[in-house]
Amino acid sequence: PSSAASRASTTLPLQVVDTNSTSLVTPLLSRGHDCHVYEPETCIPSTCLNGGRCLGHHTGNRCVCPGGSWGARCKVLARTFRGDGWAWVRPLPPCFPTTISLRLLTRRPHALLLYSGPLAPIPRRPDDPPTPMLALQVWRGRPQLLLEGGAEALKLEVNSTVNDGDWHTIHLHLHSHGAAMMVDLCGHSPGEDSDIHDDSGTHDDSGTQKDTKTQYDQGSQDDNDPRDDSHCVAQGSWTHLRDVGAWVGSSPLQVGGLAHTPPSPTHHGWREAPTPRPLDGCISHLT
Repeated sequence: PSSAASRASTTLPLQVVDTNSTSLVTPLLSRGHDCHVYEPETCIPSTCLNGGRCLGHHTGNRCVCPGGSWGARCKVLARTFRGDGWAWVRPLPPCFPTTISLRLLTRRPHALLLYSGPLAPIPRRPDDPPTPMLALQVWRGRPQLLLEGGAEALKLEVNSTVNDGDWHTIHLHLHSHGAAMMVDLCGHSPGEDSDIHDDSGTHDDSGTQKDTKTQYDQGSQDDNDPRDDSHCVAQGSWTHLRDVGAWVGSSPLQVGGLAHTPPSPTHHGWREAPTPRPLDGCISHLT
């Protein structure tokens, strides 16, 4: 029929595939594509977010944003949580390397800030590896990162409190060698002149992984070293290079709390689960 996407050639030449022992003769196939010229974009309900008003123009659309929203599409840069809520945003990038940053304001010593992991309380099969999970939380006033999944887990904790009611910036950098967490952009960048690519500090002679949290909380500090960032930077390395392929699922990134029953570490093969306590405070500029 005339609507067929592919049509066989009715004239020579034909397509021949010869493997010495077997030959295959087929007609050549062609696939046509229609060329479309689209009209200038018009305003649709999703053009402007958060109650913004779309103004159409021949040069393009423009959003008039209400108070509390900014940018070309009226995005909300900050969100307040009252200790009993949560928000969903798009999933984390699926591959290494990736960088995550946010600003935080809270007075509470415990809070879940970010969670990417299983949504349903369905136990994994016994022969499956641990379920991938990332959690950024405040524990005893300190920022803490939990990474689970694959052959090993990684835990980072910065030796600095952030529950003082002031704004603090937290940066995470994750890649195939390990992870780094920085608070308030202190000192030099994570990974700069650091030993994050050197595995010698993260496992003993038997190859057993040490607790990264202990390594950085109780690590030696040189008061005369102007580049000593141990009070605001934590770094850790995988015992073995992590696959740069997908490392987390496609679930949404949960912000400020969980929308479901807290996951069980036993069900997912984790060393520990993130805190179930929702955030009482504010998060802004999540990127």
